[in-house]
Amino acid sequence: MRFLLPALAVFAVFAAVALAGWISRWPVSWRAPMLVGLMLAVTAHALFVARSLETFRLADQLRRVEQVANAISHTAPANAVIVAGEQSGSMRYYTGRSILRWEAATADTLPRAFETLLKAERPIYIVLDAWEIELFREKFPDIGPAELDWPPMLEAGSSHRTLAWNLADRLRFQIGQRINTIRIP
Repeated sequence: MRFLLPALAVFAVFAAVALAGWISRWPVSWRAPMLVGLMLAVTAHALFVARSLETFRLADQLRRVEQVANAISHTAPANAVIVAGEQSGSMRYYTGRSILRWEAATADTLPRAFETLLKAERPIYIVLDAWEIELFREKFPDIGPAELDWPPMLEAGSSHRTLAWNLADRLRFQIGQRINTIRIP
């Protein structure tokens, strides 16, 4: 899609030529008011569409990713590995930690990766957007940590949510310790 963006400039030139031809047929006294009215109508429509798509809330929606990354940066050691999907690029950028993309793993490779990382004493964090959780569980049904059967360490966002789990918390939770989830709106 991004390769088609330069075509928008060409389209704008053709649209301007067509609009100029259309306006030239109007009486001179109507041209300025009609052009202002047309611009207001187009602007009003664009604002309506932007609001309906929640464009003006996008910064708030994306802030949650930075908040999760900052929390991990402050709590996770430098050798930690983050298992992520949708937010893998953001987590790498904001935390500087190694990333394991869960979509690229298989039911055979993910347990081996967890085992290798734990043997090397590398902490594992799992960061998923709320819509990814069920997909993650379905892809790895027989892998204990993929059940996400313990509370997340962090949950951020309101309309769009991102959650983070510390794999070390799973064992603590299984032996009865309480795991407190930090919620950031």
